[in-house]
Amino acid sequence: LIITGDTFDVKIFTPDEKNNISNSYKDKATFSWTNTVYGENVIQIQNTGKSEFNISGTFELSRDPLFFTYHILVIIAGVVVIGLSAAFTVRKPRGF
Repeated sequence: LIITGDTFDVKIFTPDEKNNISNSYKDKATFSWTNTVYGENVIQIQNTGKSEFNISGTFELSRDPLFFTYHILVIIAGVVVIGLSAAFTVRKPRGF
């Protein structure tokens, strides 16, 4: 997160409280942090200078590893169904 402007106050509240920030800045400020605890991040920025200020940044969200496992399970089930279908197409068992 990059903030540029004359003067501004920044307050950042994170769930684990070790990355919390509450300071005043001049000209430019850069922030970067990684959460280790699940929760909500709150960013409050107050312009205290005479000029406009700009904010730019990138936020990355990570997914639950179980979500990835679900996709792999669906792919494996599809391969099994296609394999059974191919086997029954070549050799039809009795009763079908």
